[in-house]
Amino acid sequence: MPPVLRSTLILSARSKLLTPVAAPNAPLRPQDVGTSWSRKGGGGIHPFKTPRRTLFELHAGRQGFPLPSNLLLDEMPPAHQSTSIGRYTTSEELIAALGPIGLEYMNPSALNGKVNLSYLSNPMLLTLNRKEAIREATEGLRKAKIARKEEKHAITMKELLIQYLRHVDPILKYQARSKNLNFANEDLDDVLLKLLNKENTRHLNRGGYDITDLMTWSWVLKSETPERAATRLLAVAHPRFTELGGSIPIPQFVFIFLLRRQGLNADALRSLLIYAWKLMEISESLLESFPPLEKLVNGAPRGESLTTTRVVKSREDDPLGMTERVFMIVIIRLLRSARRVWPAAYDSIVALINRYLDGVNFREGASPTDSLTSEDTARLTYMYNTLLKLVSLPASIGPYQSAFHQQRAQFSLLRRMNQFQPPLIVDRRGYRAVVSMQLMHKKTLKEREWAQMKARSWPPWKEEKLGIDADIGVEHGISRAMEALKRSWEAGYAPDNWDATASVLSGWDTDASPTIQTRVVHYPHEHRTEHAQIWASRIRATRTLDEAWSCFLSYKDQKREHVGAFYVYHQMLEKIVQDTKRPPTENASSSSTCSPNEQLPLPGDGLEVLAAPESPREAIYVRRPPPTFEEFVEIIAQDKIRPGKRLLKTMLTNAPTLETGLQYLEASIMANLQVFVLCDEKPPSTPEAQAALESVPLYLFFAFIRLLTRFSPKMPDKTRPDKHALVRTGLVLDLIMAKTESAQHEVLQGVSDLEQSLELSPSPTSIVTNPLLKAIQLVLARKPRYRPAWYSLLQALSNTSVVIDVVSRFVDQNYQDIKTWQMICHLLNEMLEIDLTLDLDGFQILCAGLEKAIFASERLSRKSRIRPGNSDPKDEDMRSYVDHVLSTGLPLLKEIFKDVVRSKSMKQEIPVSLMEEKSKIDNSVEGQGASESDDIEEEVENASTTESRAFLPPGCLLPRLLEVPHPACLHGFVRVLGLRRDYEGLVDLVEWMSLFADEINAVADQKANGYRMMRRCLTAIHVFLERSWIILEKREAEAQGEDPSTVRNEQEMKAEAAPAGVVKVIQEIVRENKRWGGWPTPYEVVQYCANGKFM
Repeated sequence: MPPVLRSTLILSARSKLLTPVAAPNAPLRPQDVGTSWSRKGGGGIHPFKTPRRTLFELHAGRQGFPLPSNLLLDEMPPAHQSTSIGRYTTSEELIAALGPIGLEYMNPSALNGKVNLSYLSNPMLLTLNRKEAIREATEGLRKAKIARKEEKHAITMKELLIQYLRHVDPILKYQARSKNLNFANEDLDDVLLKLLNKENTRHLNRGGYDITDLMTWSWVLKSETPERAATRLLAVAHPRFTELGGSIPIPQFVFIFLLRRQGLNADALRSLLIYAWKLMEISESLLESFPPLEKLVNGAPRGESLTTTRVVKSREDDPLGMTERVFMIVIIRLLRSARRVWPAAYDSIVALINRYLDGVNFREGASPTDSLTSEDTARLTYMYNTLLKLVSLPASIGPYQSAFHQQRAQFSLLRRMNQFQPPLIVDRRGYRAVVSMQLMHKKTLKEREWAQMKARSWPPWKEEKLGIDADIGVEHGISRAMEALKRSWEAGYAPDNWDATASVLSGWDTDASPTIQTRVVHYPHEHRTEHAQIWASRIRATRTLDEAWSCFLSYKDQKREHVGAFYVYHQMLEKIVQDTKRPPTENASSSSTCSPNEQLPLPGDGLEVLAAPESPREAIYVRRPPPTFEEFVEIIAQDKIRPGKRLLKTMLTNAPTLETGLQYLEASIMANLQVFVLCDEKPPSTPEAQAALESVPLYLFFAFIRLLTRFSPKMPDKTRPDKHALVRTGLVLDLIMAKTESAQHEVLQGVSDLEQSLELSPSPTSIVTNPLLKAIQLVLARKPRYRPAWYSLLQALSNTSVVIDVVSRFVDQNYQDIKTWQMICHLLNEMLEIDLTLDLDGFQILCAGLEKAIFASERLSRKSRIRPGNSDPKDEDMRSYVDHVLSTGLPLLKEIFKDVVRSKSMKQEIPVSLMEEKSKIDNSVEGQGASESDDIEEEVENASTTESRAFLPPGCLLPRLLEVPHPACLHGFVRVLGLRRDYEGLVDLVEWMSLFADEINAVADQKANGYRMMRRCLTAIHVFLERSWIILEKREAEAQGEDPSTVRNEQEMKAEAAPAGVVKVIQEIVRENKRWGGWPTPYEVVQYCANGKFM
């Protein structure tokens, strides 16, 4: 290479690389993507014309510094021994090149030993011969590994990005840490020459890219959090950073690879979904307005203008590379993420499918008016039935609450299948997906009417209670799930064990006798369903423990060895557990107090077990009474049933005592080291112990945490807790809170002195550690990205009378309640460190915890000894605790609520208004000019700012809220606001509820007690606005001839109610929403005050 060309290439590449990494964590700023210039590819100007600014002036006279000899060894991630540029590119190599952050792109199923089906050439083979499909996918993976060793193959963008991450990025990171902008060295020059050789440069230019694009893709993929990565992707693709409003100069593999990232939250998924819509909108715009001459005859219908006939460009001319296979990969990964974190996004994803997946849109040289060939029909039939199955899979959070969104999306797919010519057929997978969806959905009015007609005896045949009931036949009892099953059989699919199981859960047994229609998660598996699962479903579809036990005995009477017998035993154990949770007496008057808008729960609506009927005519005969929990566990051991993972989880979660639960754990199939780490008094301190803790399956880890929190120590009613038994409680607590080694040493020394002062009588080995704090130890040691484990801790800390610290000088219950709130805040900080955000369930738990702390703070603040003016150091500490809760608790809760629902950025997606808003914002940004801050990291990372400037396509049906709070969650929030007399906050909340009344009402309709809880929420607003409980106490005291001051002191009696203007505003808002039932009546207020808890 000539010296002049060599110097020019090095200076140009280095100048584009060094400045954006002036700090170790300073990301590439999208507005720095240089001045306007034309990218040329091949013989003409590339369709992407990206405006760029100069990243910085070309450097001159930079002083050279040698790199450390071990730099590349430390910074480069582990990879294969061969590092030639011409090697076959795989996702595994890109994961390795990304370094530690690459672990978040690992496929969990691959880690579990599952076969990667993406190497399958014909996906339809899965439905014909699954074993052959798995064999072919395994062979494809083996060939790919062989091809990876070949030196000659076509260069790809992914390969160039891997080489940039391996060789260039470590040097730039070192330069950033050195904080020397004049840094230059020969190693960087050599690496750039190898990366930007003639062949690689030509390949970059052909796609319209250069070295700065490699840096941009690296900036996106190496983001610290998934939310930041999604925001960066959307920011780079934003029209503000491109000259052509629709251009997105990012190859498909970056977006597809980003969809693999673990830990995507709802906000990140929303940004990725917006990007997917924009991406498809750009792909659609690449259709030619005028077809080639040779396609005019077949492409243009007679009588239609040629300008409206659009033909897909050839793959060589399509820079986006959007094919049908790529589109399906995007859809599948979007559906997987929606199932995990945001089921409300199903509508938008399915709208994307229905708009672009038509069998012609991605075909080269095809016209939208072309008819489908037989190959197109077969391919679309397979894809749409696969999508029906994917949509029906239960959501990870709230599967029953999410069924509403899934059913609507599934119906949309079915309507689209019927619009094709010829219509696409529904195969067995599609029918099973529909059946599974209907089993998860709540009963319709017709199904509820049939359920109320069933007799209390078994089998539950129809019982005629009125004369008109005689006209109702058996066909009235066919549920929607059963109807879909019948349609499947009529289509020629023979029933098997899966169908028999679904039929039992749908309300009809295999012998045509009735069962209880049960709302249940029934996976639409294609694999073999064991015969024992039919018996498990029969036990599930019962109402009482006696009915379930009778069915279990019938199963055992067969005396056959069934594969999967643990399904039956697990279901029977669930029935026993639910029977122990049943109240001792049934509330017979509940139906009389039920609101006309409220639906009473029916058998099969939940896991609840009803009491056995008292009438001998209705009772079922069992030859021996049902066993208790411990007795049935012994039966499991006697029958030599190996507990499955769900059975072991149920045993641990519902163990009657802590000691019994530990025995179950020791008798399980878990490794000895795993059991030791869980049960040891000290947290894991060695790499082996930490690895053992990480290897415990999440479901078992959560079950053990749940076991520990169930037996958290409680404060006795009259006596203080035994200091000797729980003396190490304070040690564990303070060690958790202490961050530095010196602080931990002081804690240890303080506890040692305390133990000596207490003159402990028992030996150290007999000291018991608080189970709750042991659970906190384990969760903080592992820090799982699994909310139920954290919520189990938060729920236990929010319970009343829990004891968390007995070593400190304050041991009364008020102090314990304040201390638990401090621990809750500490756990929240730990969750934020691993980028684990709260959802509405967690927010509701926080409301209960803060309410308990407010009660304790108010009681302590009224004590004279801790009021301002006392100089006792002990009182000073307590006063600081009280002030901290009262001043910071409620603002924290408000911010969490805004972050969970994300209502500020959720606006109506009306294309015209959004375009006008976008134009105004762009004009304001241009007007700011040089006054704009150089550091806009926060601006780019702000999701609401990015979203408000991004035009959403008309078909992008995104919900206005990330999560819609249910009435019970709103009631907890109202109580906290009312206890703190935050009347402005109550006004803001009611106005917000009115703004999103449609969404809140829809969520309330999905719950049986939704209307009652909504009335309870509104009644709480009324009570706290007027301080009704104080007024009622005062009236009661006056009616009995007592002095009101004897009930409450003068300060409490003078607690000001809300101003009349505030009450009037809230009343008008409530009355405007007709479905809320109007302003609460005096009777509702009296009932709420009688059953509520107040200060």
